[in-house]
Amino acid sequence: MSIASSITSSPSGSLADAVGKRTQLSQKEFFQVLTAQMTQQNPLSPMDSQDFLAQLVQLQNLEVTADLSKNFAGMITQNAFTSASALLGKIVSGTAADGTPVTDIVNRVTVDSGKVRLTVGSTAVALENVTEVVDPPSLQPS
Repeated sequence: MSIASSITSSPSGSLADAVGKRTQLSQKEFFQVLTAQMTQQNPLSPMDSQDFLAQLVQLQNLEVTADLSKNFAGMITQNAFTSASALLGKIVSGTAADGTPVTDIVNRVTVDSGKVRLTVGSTAVALENVTEVVDPPSLQPS
């Protein structure tokens, strides 16, 4: 049962009741709830303007939170990419996506669908699957 339909079936329902059913509302769902409330209200007793303003503030907070979440995700990916770039030319041990252990020189770093991947020899390895990093013998101090 969707949030919008639960409010439509009970005109006395509030946004707080709907939010209690789920921990998060998407922007689209919020608009559905707001629209359902406005279409179900009694024209002789319209929604209190304070309630309406509170809901608009909730919508704005939802948008800000979504933007922050997206920005933080981008920053985390960029940070992981920067860290992975420092591994170029180093010998890395890790596990490929199919579970195969891999040890070779990192020759490429890419971001695919928000995940940082190293090309170890000719095999792609997710950054979180790296288990060891060693300087190649030519870079180790004598």
